[in-house]
Amino acid sequence: MDGFIVVGNTNSVTYKEVFPLIKSGRLRLGYNMIKIFNTEEGTKDFGNITWFSTYPVVKKPLVLSKSYTPEEYPTYDNYPAINVDRVKDIPFDYYGTMGVPITILNYDLENVEVVGLAADKRDGYEGFVKGIPTYVDNKHKKFVGMVLNGKPTYTRILIKKNLK
Repeated sequence: MDGFIVVGNTNSVTYKEVFPLIKSGRLRLGYNMIKIFNTEEGTKDFGNITWFSTYPVVKKPLVLSKSYTPEEYPTYDNYPAINVDRVKDIPFDYYGTMGVPITILNYDLENVEVVGLAADKRDGYEGFVKGIPTYVDNKHKKFVGMVLNGKPTYTRILIKKNLK
């Protein structure tokens, strides 16, 4: 078999079996997310479905236009990286580690290095980055995902800009 295309939940990128394949470039997300499926009963609307492929995929370029300011990009409480809430807000002039949404994978990552996936995983999975275990609340007593202002964040892809 030369390659494959699979339709799946976008959050599958965070699975321990999937993320190392994406980080290494052996698995890619498709051109766009799948929003609507046609069924015998009509249409079904989804907002979190994408396709995964081993085939080459040409992505839209990652255009960065915002400038870094410490006030706008806080550092995580438990890891030396800044938080960026939206891909469009990634600063063009910051070269340290940044935590960005998983939707970064919808773009051409030629100009960035994927450092790892920051999630509350404790078993040392390949490609996962752990912050310092942090007490957040009774549910998150030793949270190792990214913590910002005492609160856990959504799963983040950690990136660094390539110095070209």
